[in-house]
Amino acid sequence: MSDLPFLPENWRKRAEGIAKHSLARHSLADVPPEERAHIIERVGQGMEGEGIVPPPGWRATLARQCGWEPEGDA
Repeated sequence: MSDLPFLPENWRKRAEGIAKHSLARHSLADVPPEERAHIIERVGQGMEGEGIVPPPGWRATLARQCGWEPEGDA
């Protein structure tokens, strides 16, 4: 899937921080599927808050970087 964007490592690290500190998960692998979209959206909100416009396909890329199957990308 070469049409997916590159995301710097800090995107995945932000997702990991949300999982650990906000959802009390030990790792990204411990996040159940029903909570994954919430984490991905929070990462996007944080990046936008820093003035970063997430590129098309970022949700699927971040899901893969987190070790999850992407659910789609809007």
